[in-house]
Amino acid sequence: MNIHRVLDNLSVKIGSLYGEKMKFFREGIEADPLTAIPGGIELEFSPIEKAGEYNCPVRYREIDGVARYFIINWAGKKSPCVLFHHGSGENNYTKRIRKIFQRKNHYRINAIAVSIPFNRNLKEYLYGIGSLQRFSFLIASSTRLTESLGAWLKSLGSEKIVVSGISLGGWITNLHYSLYGSLDEYRPIFAGAA
Repeated sequence: MNIHRVLDNLSVKIGSLYGEKMKFFREGIEADPLTAIPGGIELEFSPIEKAGEYNCPVRYREIDGVARYFIINWAGKKSPCVLFHHGSGENNYTKRIRKIFQRKNHYRINAIAVSIPFNRNLKEYLYGIGSLQRFSFLIASSTRLTESLGAWLKSLGSEKIVVSGISLGGWITNLHYSLYGSLDEYRPIFAGAA
């Protein structure tokens, strides 16, 4: 038995209890090509070398949002870094990577969690997935933020930059690789549908 398949199917069944409010693209599937959106996103990015959460306002045409990143562990400018993207509907986007970095032997690695816009709570998330255009914006925003974080870390002399993510975060990891391919390693986790 594949536990991941069971969990995936269970989440879909639980989501169906919410009916139309949980349905992806319930407002329509009209959208610009996903590959075109990252280049058109306006992103306000201010890098800071200190643990904590940082907001990055993003805009694409008529859609405004706030992408976020949280520096879980800052080991120094030249230290290797993991940029980690959360899964679909994970409002607590730092939880998974915090568990990994509780161990003492990870103190030499910079760990940064990245969040899509419209992800502070379930209501925001349901709004974000309501149309294909907004959903594409969410994915593209995190892809752009990853590129900005990666460029900043490279300018500091980071030894190695690894991009990873689970589920939706795996899709974002793959999209960054497809569009930019500018970082050292890509490690998507469960990046397929179902």
